[in-house]
This record gives sequence, C-alpha cells and structure tokens, in this order.
Amino acid sequence: MIGFILIHRKITDNWLWLSEPFTKSQAWIDLLLLANHAPGTFFIRGVPIEVKRGQLARSEEALAQRYKWSKNKLRKFLKLLEKGQQIKLQRSNIINLIEIINYDSYQKVTDKRYNKKTTEGT
Repeated sequence: MIGFILIHRKITDNWLWLSEPFTKSQAWIDLLLLANHAPGTFFIRGVPIEVKRGQLARSEEALAQRYKWSKNKLRKFLKLLEKGQQIKLQRSNIINLIEIINYDSYQKVTDKRYNKKTTEGT
C-alpha cells in the first residue's frame, strides 16, 4: 500500500482506545503515537531525561498497565520489536527509553500539500 492517513495523537484520549486489552498492532501504533515529535527534557526524581524525536520514555509498569498486559507479556513484545529492528530499548533504573527505528518513515510528511495551513482548517 502507498500513502498514509493522518491520525491525531488525541485519539489516545478516546474511551475506545483504552477500553480493552491492546493487540500487538494497537500497541505498536500506540508507541508511534506516544513518541516525541520534537526533542524535549523532563525530570524524574531530579534527574533530567532527554528524549529525542522518535523516542519515548515510559516504565514497563506504565506500559503494561496502559495495554492491560502483564509485565512479562510487555517484555516479550518489546523484545519482539527489538528483534525485528523496529525499536531500540535503553533500560535504566530510572526509566526505559524506547527509540522508534526509522521514525521519520512513519511520521515525516514530505509532500508540501500536507504541510500548508489552509483557511479551511483540518
């Protein structure tokens, strides 16, 4: 298939998004939606955490709760994505940093028709 659809990150606020345990494909899309679209920094216990474009910082516990999965199932899923070269995972005692490999291939809009702001809105 060629092309893409635009999905606003606010979809994750919809009650349907979190109403049931996630499928693997829904979890993958959720990781894409949760990844930073711009670099940023936040603090955990006074420690600055830098998160680059295409990365997200989440604990295994937080993701397992979000997906309604066990920690073991989440770990297997993340290992599957690592093995498939879809993510790079950096674990620390503070937070997990997940990098989406080739993030721009999923999120970069190069067609100027989609970058223009119009008076019609979106």
